[in-house]
Amino acid sequence: MPPARYAGMPPWPCWSSDNGGMSNSAARQTIIEALRLTNSLEGLGAEHVAAFLKGDQDIALGELSLDSLARMELLIALEVEQGASITPDELPAFETLGALAAAAADGSRALGSASSMAGPGAAPVSGQVLPQVAAVYRRAIRGCRSVNQINKLHIDLENRITPADLQQLADGQARGALSGPMADGSEPTAVWLNTLQGMLAASGKTVPEPFTTARLGPNLWHYRGPGKPGEKTLLLCFSTIRRRMLIPTPVFLQHLNAQAADVLLVVDSRTASFQAGVPALGDTLEAVIATLAGLDLLKQYRRLRTFGCSGGGYPAVLAGHRLGAELAISVAGRFPGRNYWSRLRWTLQARPPAGAHSSCTALLAYSRKHGRDRKFARFLRWGAAARRLPIAMPGHDSEHNIFEPMLSHGELRHFFAQVVHAQLDALPAALACRQAEPGA
Repeated sequence: MPPARYAGMPPWPCWSSDNGGMSNSAARQTIIEALRLTNSLEGLGAEHVAAFLKGDQDIALGELSLDSLARMELLIALEVEQGASITPDELPAFETLGALAAAAADGSRALGSASSMAGPGAAPVSGQVLPQVAAVYRRAIRGCRSVNQINKLHIDLENRITPADLQQLADGQARGALSGPMADGSEPTAVWLNTLQGMLAASGKTVPEPFTTARLGPNLWHYRGPGKPGEKTLLLCFSTIRRRMLIPTPVFLQHLNAQAADVLLVVDSRTASFQAGVPALGDTLEAVIATLAGLDLLKQYRRLRTFGCSGGGYPAVLAGHRLGAELAISVAGRFPGRNYWSRLRWTLQARPPAGAHSSCTALLAYSRKHGRDRKFARFLRWGAAARRLPIAMPGHDSEHNIFEPMLSHGELRHFFAQVVHAQLDALPAALACRQAEPGA
Protein backbone atom coordinates (compact mmCIF):
# COMPACT_ATOMS: atom_id res chain seq x y z
CA MET A 1 0.00 0.00 0.00
CA PRO A 2 1.27 3.49 -0.76
CA PRO A 3 1.96 5.86 2.13
CA ALA A 4 -1.31 7.38 3.32
CA ARG A 5 -0.32 10.96 2.58
CA TYR A 6 0.08 10.15 -1.12
CA ALA A 7 -3.28 8.45 -1.59
CA GLY A 8 -5.28 11.64 -1.97
CA MET A 9 -2.32 13.70 -3.09
CA PRO A 10 -2.53 16.74 -0.81
CA PRO A 11 -0.14 19.35 -2.24
CA TRP A 12 2.89 19.92 -0.04
CA PRO A 13 3.77 23.58 0.50
CA CYS A 14 6.60 24.99 -1.59
CA TRP A 15 7.81 28.42 -2.60
CA SER A 16 5.29 28.65 -5.42
CA SER A 17 2.28 27.83 -3.26
CA ASP A 18 0.06 30.15 -1.29
CA ASN A 19 0.34 28.20 1.96
CA GLY A 20 1.53 30.05 5.03
CA GLY A 21 3.43 27.12 6.51
CA MET A 22 3.99 23.38 6.31
CA SER A 23 3.74 20.38 8.53
CA ASN A 24 6.54 19.71 10.99
CA SER A 25 7.11 16.29 9.44
CA ALA A 26 7.50 17.84 5.98
CA ALA A 27 10.01 20.34 7.36
CA ARG A 28 12.02 17.55 9.00
CA GLN A 29 12.06 15.57 5.75
CA THR A 30 13.30 18.57 3.78
CA ILE A 31 16.04 19.25 6.35
CA ILE A 32 17.31 15.66 6.28
CA GLU A 33 17.31 15.48 2.48
CA ALA A 34 19.32 18.72 2.27
CA LEU A 35 21.86 17.45 4.82
CA ARG A 36 22.17 14.10 3.06
CA LEU A 37 22.93 15.88 -0.19
CA THR A 38 25.95 17.61 1.39
CA ASN A 39 27.08 14.51 3.34
CA SER A 40 26.43 16.35 6.61
CA LEU A 41 24.85 13.39 8.41
CA GLU A 42 28.03 11.33 8.62
CA GLY A 43 28.54 10.09 12.15
CA LEU A 44 24.83 9.99 12.91
CA GLY A 45 23.25 6.57 13.09
CA ALA A 46 20.37 5.65 10.79
CA GLU A 47 18.17 5.01 13.83
CA HIS A 48 18.84 8.51 15.16
CA VAL A 49 17.91 10.05 11.81
CA ALA A 50 14.77 7.91 11.56
CA ALA A 51 13.73 8.94 15.08
CA PHE A 52 14.21 12.59 14.16
CA LEU A 53 12.00 12.17 11.08
CA LYS A 54 9.30 10.66 13.29
CA GLY A 55 9.61 13.51 15.78
CA ASP A 56 10.78 11.21 18.58
CA GLN A 57 14.31 12.64 18.88
CA ASP A 58 16.11 15.85 18.08
CA ILE A 59 19.52 16.55 16.55
CA ALA A 60 21.72 19.33 17.85
CA LEU A 61 23.32 21.52 15.21
CA GLY A 62 26.57 21.06 17.12
CA GLU A 63 26.50 17.35 16.24
CA LEU A 64 26.81 18.20 12.56
CA SER A 65 29.77 19.43 10.57
CA LEU A 66 28.08 22.12 8.53
CA ASP A 67 30.36 24.02 6.20
CA SER A 68 29.18 27.14 4.39
CA LEU A 69 27.95 25.14 1.38
CA ALA A 70 25.94 22.78 3.60
CA ARG A 71 24.34 25.69 5.46
CA MET A 72 23.43 27.33 2.17
CA GLU A 73 21.94 24.10 0.80
CA LEU A 74 19.85 23.69 3.96
CA LEU A 75 18.42 27.21 3.84
CA ILE A 76 17.85 27.08 0.07
CA ALA A 77 15.98 23.79 0.47
CA LEU A 78 13.68 25.21 3.14
CA GLU A 79 13.00 28.34 1.11
CA VAL A 80 12.85 26.95 -2.41
CA GLU A 81 11.00 23.74 -1.64
CA GLN A 82 8.89 24.70 1.35
CA GLY A 83 8.52 28.47 1.36
CA ALA A 84 10.15 29.04 4.76
CA SER A 85 12.51 32.00 4.76
CA ILE A 86 15.43 31.79 7.21
CA THR A 87 18.55 33.85 6.55
CA PRO A 88 22.16 32.68 7.11
CA ASP A 89 22.49 35.21 9.92
CA GLU A 90 19.49 33.71 11.70
CA LEU A 91 20.59 30.07 11.49
CA PRO A 92 23.01 30.13 14.50
CA ALA A 93 20.08 31.06 16.75
CA PHE A 94 18.63 27.56 16.28
CA GLU A 95 20.31 25.07 18.59
CA THR A 96 18.62 21.98 17.12
CA LEU A 97 17.19 20.78 13.83
CA GLY A 98 13.88 20.30 15.62
CA ALA A 99 13.74 23.97 16.48
CA LEU A 100 14.55 24.81 12.87
CA ALA A 101 11.74 22.53 11.65
CA ALA A 102 9.30 24.07 14.12
CA ALA A 103 10.14 27.59 12.96
CA ALA A 104 9.64 26.55 9.34
CA ALA A 105 6.34 24.88 10.14
CA ASP A 106 4.63 27.54 12.26
CA GLY A 107 3.98 29.88 9.32
CA SER A 108 5.84 32.88 10.70
CA ARG A 109 8.74 32.26 8.33
CA ALA A 110 6.59 31.70 5.26
CA LEU A 111 7.29 33.81 2.21
CA GLY A 112 4.79 36.60 2.19
CA SER A 113 4.51 36.80 6.00
CA ALA A 114 5.33 40.02 7.79
CA SER A 115 8.70 38.77 8.99
CA SER A 116 9.87 37.50 5.63
CA MET A 117 8.61 40.56 3.76
CA ALA A 118 10.91 42.70 5.86
CA GLY A 119 13.90 41.06 4.21
CA PRO A 120 15.76 42.48 1.21
CA GLY A 121 14.49 39.80 -1.20
CA ALA A 122 10.96 41.17 -1.20
CA ALA A 123 11.81 44.85 -1.36
CA PRO A 124 9.47 46.93 -3.56
CA VAL A 125 10.79 47.61 -7.05
CA SER A 126 9.16 50.39 -9.06
CA GLY A 127 6.33 50.43 -6.55
CA GLN A 128 5.70 46.69 -6.76
CA VAL A 129 6.66 43.65 -4.72
CA LEU A 130 8.85 41.15 -6.56
CA PRO A 131 7.18 37.93 -7.75
CA GLN A 132 7.74 35.15 -5.25
CA VAL A 133 10.38 33.23 -7.22
CA ALA A 134 12.32 36.47 -7.75
CA ALA A 135 12.09 37.30 -4.04
CA VAL A 136 13.41 33.84 -3.18
CA TYR A 137 16.31 34.28 -5.56
CA ARG A 138 17.24 37.73 -4.29
CA ARG A 139 17.27 36.58 -0.67
CA ALA A 140 19.21 33.42 -1.47
CA ILE A 141 21.93 35.03 -3.57
CA ARG A 142 22.57 37.65 -0.90
CA GLY A 143 23.52 34.78 1.39
CA CYS A 144 26.00 33.30 -1.12
CA ARG A 145 29.63 33.85 -0.20
CA SER A 146 31.35 32.28 -3.21
CA VAL A 147 30.91 31.45 -6.88
CA ASN A 148 30.41 27.80 -5.93
CA GLN A 149 27.46 28.72 -3.73
CA ILE A 150 25.94 30.82 -6.52
CA ASN A 151 26.36 27.92 -8.94
CA LYS A 152 24.72 25.59 -6.43
CA LEU A 153 21.78 27.97 -6.10
CA HIS A 154 21.42 28.09 -9.88
CA ILE A 155 21.49 24.30 -10.21
CA ASP A 156 18.90 23.89 -7.44
CA LEU A 157 16.58 26.36 -9.11
CA GLU A 158 16.96 25.15 -12.68
CA ASN A 159 16.05 21.65 -11.50
CA ARG A 160 12.68 22.94 -10.27
CA ILE A 161 11.44 26.14 -11.87
CA THR A 162 9.02 26.50 -14.78
CA PRO A 163 9.45 28.56 -17.96
CA ALA A 164 7.17 31.21 -16.46
CA ASP A 165 9.32 31.33 -13.30
CA LEU A 166 12.38 31.83 -15.48
CA GLN A 167 10.69 34.71 -17.27
CA GLN A 168 9.90 36.36 -13.93
CA LEU A 169 13.54 36.01 -12.89
CA ALA A 170 14.71 37.50 -16.19
CA ASP A 171 12.28 40.40 -15.83
CA GLY A 172 13.50 41.03 -12.29
CA GLN A 173 17.12 41.03 -13.42
CA ALA A 174 16.34 43.41 -16.28
CA ARG A 175 14.86 45.82 -13.72
CA GLY A 176 18.00 45.58 -11.60
CA ALA A 177 16.12 43.92 -8.76
CA LEU A 178 18.00 40.63 -8.37
CA SER A 179 21.78 40.87 -8.45
CA GLY A 180 24.50 43.16 -9.69
CA PRO A 181 28.13 42.56 -10.69
CA MET A 182 30.52 40.81 -8.32
CA ALA A 183 33.74 42.39 -7.09
CA ASP A 184 35.64 41.08 -10.11
CA GLY A 185 33.08 42.54 -12.52
CA SER A 186 31.49 39.21 -13.42
CA GLU A 187 27.70 38.89 -13.47
CA PRO A 188 26.81 35.23 -12.79
CA THR A 189 23.09 35.91 -12.49
CA ALA A 190 22.87 37.62 -15.87
CA VAL A 191 25.02 34.93 -17.53
CA TRP A 192 22.90 32.14 -16.03
CA LEU A 193 19.59 33.70 -17.06
CA ASN A 194 20.82 34.55 -20.56
CA THR A 195 22.01 30.96 -21.05
CA LEU A 196 18.70 29.48 -19.96
CA GLN A 197 16.71 31.91 -22.07
CA GLY A 198 18.79 30.93 -25.08
CA MET A 199 17.94 27.29 -24.43
CA LEU A 200 14.24 28.11 -24.21
CA ALA A 201 14.43 30.01 -27.48
CA ALA A 202 15.58 26.79 -29.18
CA SER A 203 12.02 25.52 -28.75
CA GLY A 204 10.92 27.98 -31.42
CA LYS A 205 8.36 29.49 -29.05
CA THR A 206 8.22 33.13 -28.00
CA VAL A 207 5.91 32.68 -25.00
CA PRO A 208 6.69 30.51 -21.92
CA GLU A 209 4.67 27.31 -21.66
CA PRO A 210 2.18 28.03 -18.82
CA PHE A 211 3.09 25.29 -16.36
CA THR A 212 2.51 25.73 -12.63
CA THR A 213 4.22 23.71 -9.90
CA ALA A 214 2.97 21.66 -6.96
CA ARG A 215 5.28 19.67 -4.72
CA LEU A 216 3.36 16.51 -3.85
CA GLY A 217 6.02 15.18 -1.51
CA PRO A 218 9.78 14.69 -1.21
CA ASN A 219 11.19 14.17 -4.70
CA LEU A 220 7.77 14.29 -6.40
CA TRP A 221 6.83 17.34 -8.46
CA HIS A 222 3.68 17.97 -10.49
CA TYR A 223 3.91 20.44 -13.37
CA ARG A 224 0.45 21.25 -14.69
CA GLY A 225 -0.72 23.30 -17.64
CA PRO A 226 -4.17 24.55 -18.66
CA GLY A 227 -6.95 22.09 -19.38
CA LYS A 228 -8.71 19.19 -17.71
CA PRO A 229 -6.59 16.13 -16.82
CA GLY A 230 -9.28 13.88 -18.31
CA GLU A 231 -8.48 15.37 -21.71
CA LYS A 232 -4.68 15.29 -21.40
CA THR A 233 -1.65 13.02 -21.18
CA LEU A 234 0.35 12.63 -17.98
CA LEU A 235 4.08 12.19 -18.51
CA LEU A 236 5.45 10.22 -15.56
CA CYS A 237 9.12 11.20 -15.67
CA PHE A 238 12.12 9.60 -13.95
CA SER A 239 15.10 11.93 -13.59
CA THR A 240 18.81 11.37 -13.99
CA ILE A 241 21.06 11.35 -10.93
CA ARG A 242 21.42 15.10 -11.53
CA ARG A 243 17.70 15.48 -10.73
CA ARG A 244 16.69 16.58 -14.21
CA MET A 245 15.71 15.17 -17.60
CA LEU A 246 19.23 15.63 -19.07
CA ILE A 247 18.53 19.37 -19.50
CA PRO A 248 17.31 22.10 -17.10
CA THR A 249 13.69 21.58 -16.10
CA PRO A 250 12.32 24.85 -17.56
CA VAL A 251 13.96 23.97 -20.88
CA PHE A 252 12.44 20.48 -20.80
CA LEU A 253 9.01 21.93 -20.00
CA GLN A 254 9.28 24.58 -22.71
CA HIS A 255 9.69 21.85 -25.33
CA LEU A 256 6.42 20.27 -24.23
CA ASN A 257 2.89 21.38 -25.07
CA ALA A 258 1.29 22.42 -21.76
CA GLN A 259 -2.14 22.24 -23.35
CA ALA A 260 -1.66 18.56 -24.20
CA ALA A 261 0.48 17.11 -21.40
CA ASP A 262 1.30 17.54 -17.72
CA VAL A 263 4.38 16.19 -15.95
CA LEU A 264 4.83 14.19 -12.76
CA LEU A 265 8.57 14.21 -12.07
CA VAL A 266 10.12 11.60 -9.77
CA VAL A 267 13.58 12.70 -8.63
CA ASP A 268 16.42 10.24 -8.08
CA SER A 269 17.59 11.87 -4.84
CA ARG A 270 19.66 8.84 -3.78
CA THR A 271 21.64 9.00 -7.04
CA ALA A 272 21.42 5.23 -7.53
CA SER A 273 19.33 5.07 -10.71
CA PHE A 274 16.31 4.42 -8.47
CA GLN A 275 17.65 1.02 -7.40
CA ALA A 276 17.75 2.27 -3.80
CA GLY A 277 14.23 3.61 -4.12
CA VAL A 278 13.03 7.13 -3.37
CA PRO A 279 12.50 8.51 0.15
CA ALA A 280 8.82 8.37 1.18
CA LEU A 281 7.92 6.49 -2.01
CA GLY A 282 9.68 3.19 -1.33
CA ASP A 283 13.05 1.60 -0.66
CA THR A 284 13.19 -0.29 -3.97
CA LEU A 285 12.24 0.56 -7.52
CA GLU A 286 9.37 -1.92 -7.41
CA ALA A 287 8.08 -0.29 -4.21
CA VAL A 288 8.29 3.17 -5.79
CA ILE A 289 6.24 2.01 -8.78
CA ALA A 290 3.69 0.39 -6.46
CA THR A 291 3.30 3.68 -4.59
CA LEU A 292 2.89 5.60 -7.83
CA ALA A 293 0.26 3.09 -8.93
CA GLY A 294 -1.82 4.02 -5.89
CA LEU A 295 -1.88 7.75 -6.65
CA ASP A 296 -5.29 9.14 -7.53
CA LEU A 297 -3.54 11.54 -9.88
CA LEU A 298 -2.70 8.85 -12.41
CA LYS A 299 -6.35 7.87 -12.69
CA GLN A 300 -7.42 11.44 -13.49
CA TYR A 301 -5.64 11.57 -16.85
CA ARG A 302 -6.87 10.26 -20.17
CA ARG A 303 -3.50 8.82 -21.11
CA LEU A 304 -0.31 7.85 -19.29
CA ARG A 305 3.16 7.86 -20.80
CA THR A 306 6.39 7.22 -18.91
CA PHE A 307 9.65 8.97 -19.74
CA GLY A 308 13.12 8.46 -18.29
CA CYS A 309 16.61 9.66 -19.11
CA SER A 310 19.95 7.95 -18.42
CA GLY A 311 19.52 6.01 -15.16
CA GLY A 312 15.82 6.88 -15.26
CA GLY A 313 15.37 5.09 -18.58
CA TYR A 314 15.05 1.60 -17.11
CA PRO A 315 12.53 2.70 -14.42
CA ALA A 316 10.46 4.35 -17.15
CA VAL A 317 10.27 1.10 -19.13
CA LEU A 318 9.51 -0.98 -16.05
CA ALA A 319 6.87 1.49 -14.84
CA GLY A 320 5.36 1.66 -18.31
CA HIS A 321 4.60 -2.06 -18.25
CA ARG A 322 3.58 -2.17 -14.58
CA LEU A 323 1.23 0.83 -14.78
CA GLY A 324 -0.29 0.10 -18.17
CA ALA A 325 1.08 3.20 -19.88
CA GLU A 326 0.48 3.48 -23.60
CA LEU A 327 4.10 4.49 -24.24
CA ALA A 328 7.38 4.25 -22.29
CA ILE A 329 10.23 6.44 -23.55
CA SER A 330 13.85 5.92 -22.56
CA VAL A 331 16.46 8.45 -23.68
CA ALA A 332 20.11 7.50 -23.27
CA GLY A 333 18.97 4.74 -20.93
CA ARG A 334 21.51 2.57 -19.18
CA PHE A 335 21.65 -0.15 -16.55
CA PRO A 336 22.90 0.81 -13.08
CA GLY A 337 25.84 -1.62 -13.42
CA ARG A 338 27.96 -3.20 -16.12
CA ASN A 339 27.85 -6.83 -14.96
CA TYR A 340 26.39 -9.08 -17.66
CA TRP A 341 24.27 -11.18 -15.31
CA SER A 342 22.90 -8.12 -13.56
CA ARG A 343 21.92 -6.65 -16.90
CA LEU A 344 20.22 -9.92 -17.81
CA ARG A 345 18.29 -9.94 -14.52
CA TRP A 346 17.14 -6.35 -14.98
CA THR A 347 16.10 -7.14 -18.55
CA LEU A 348 13.94 -10.06 -17.48
CA GLN A 349 12.37 -7.97 -14.72
CA ALA A 350 11.32 -5.39 -17.32
CA ARG A 351 9.07 -7.95 -18.98
CA PRO A 352 5.32 -7.79 -18.27
CA PRO A 353 4.37 -10.02 -15.30
CA ALA A 354 3.79 -13.68 -16.13
CA GLY A 355 0.33 -14.26 -17.49
CA ALA A 356 -0.28 -10.56 -18.00
CA HIS A 357 -0.43 -8.70 -21.26
CA SER A 358 1.03 -5.22 -21.50
CA SER A 359 -0.10 -2.96 -24.29
CA CYS A 360 2.72 -0.54 -23.50
CA THR A 361 5.02 0.35 -26.37
CA ALA A 362 8.58 0.85 -25.13
CA LEU A 363 10.82 3.11 -27.21
CA LEU A 364 14.56 3.31 -26.53
CA ALA A 365 16.27 6.41 -27.94
CA TYR A 366 20.08 6.65 -27.83
CA SER A 367 23.11 8.02 -29.65
CA ARG A 368 23.72 5.41 -32.30
CA LYS A 369 27.45 5.03 -31.57
CA HIS A 370 27.38 5.22 -27.77
CA GLY A 371 28.42 1.72 -26.70
CA ARG A 372 26.88 1.44 -23.24
CA ASP A 373 23.56 3.01 -24.26
CA ARG A 374 23.41 0.87 -27.38
CA LYS A 375 23.88 -2.28 -25.27
CA PHE A 376 21.04 -1.22 -23.01
CA ALA A 377 18.75 -0.85 -26.00
CA ARG A 378 19.85 -4.21 -27.41
CA PHE A 379 19.16 -6.02 -24.14
CA LEU A 380 15.72 -4.49 -23.64
CA ARG A 381 14.76 -4.98 -27.26
CA TRP A 382 15.32 -8.68 -26.75
CA GLY A 383 13.99 -9.05 -23.22
CA ALA A 384 11.19 -6.48 -22.99
CA ALA A 385 10.05 -6.36 -26.61
CA ALA A 386 11.11 -2.72 -26.83
CA ARG A 387 11.74 -0.74 -30.00
CA ARG A 388 15.09 0.88 -30.60
CA LEU A 389 15.39 4.46 -31.83
CA PRO A 390 19.00 5.22 -32.78
CA ILE A 391 19.68 8.92 -33.19
CA ALA A 392 22.18 10.08 -35.77
CA MET A 393 23.70 13.46 -34.98
CA PRO A 394 26.78 14.31 -37.06
CA GLY A 395 29.70 14.94 -34.75
CA HIS A 396 27.75 13.85 -31.67
CA ASP A 397 26.91 10.20 -32.39
CA SER A 398 28.95 9.00 -29.40
CA GLU A 399 27.59 11.35 -26.74
CA HIS A 400 25.55 10.01 -23.83
CA ASN A 401 23.54 13.22 -23.35
CA ILE A 402 22.14 13.52 -26.85
CA PHE A 403 19.69 16.22 -25.75
CA GLU A 404 22.40 18.87 -25.38
CA PRO A 405 23.64 18.84 -29.02
CA MET A 406 20.06 18.41 -30.27
CA LEU A 407 19.11 21.49 -28.25
CA SER A 408 22.02 23.63 -29.43
CA HIS A 409 21.30 22.73 -33.07
CA GLY A 410 17.56 23.34 -32.85
CA GLU A 411 16.69 19.65 -33.25
CA LEU A 412 15.22 18.89 -29.82
CA ARG A 413 11.83 20.39 -30.63
CA HIS A 414 11.50 17.92 -33.50
CA PHE A 415 12.25 15.02 -31.16
CA PHE A 416 9.48 16.11 -28.79
CA ALA A 417 7.04 16.52 -31.68
CA GLN A 418 7.92 13.21 -33.35
CA VAL A 419 8.31 11.09 -30.22
CA VAL A 420 6.97 12.55 -26.97
CA HIS A 421 3.73 13.98 -28.39
CA ALA A 422 3.40 11.63 -31.37
CA GLN A 423 0.54 9.25 -32.03
CA LEU A 424 1.53 5.63 -31.40
CA ASP A 425 1.10 4.67 -35.04
CA ALA A 426 3.38 7.51 -36.14
CA LEU A 427 6.47 6.78 -34.01
CA PRO A 428 9.68 6.90 -36.06
CA ALA A 429 12.00 3.94 -36.54
CA ALA A 430 15.08 6.18 -36.49
CA LEU A 431 15.97 9.86 -36.23
CA ALA A 432 18.57 11.60 -38.36
CA CYS A 433 19.37 15.07 -37.10
CA ARG A 434 20.76 17.47 -39.65
CA GLN A 435 24.08 19.11 -38.99
CA ALA A 436 23.55 22.77 -38.26
CA GLU A 437 25.30 25.67 -36.67
CA PRO A 438 24.41 26.27 -32.99
CA GLY A 439 21.31 28.40 -32.71
CA ALA A 440 20.18 27.63 -36.26
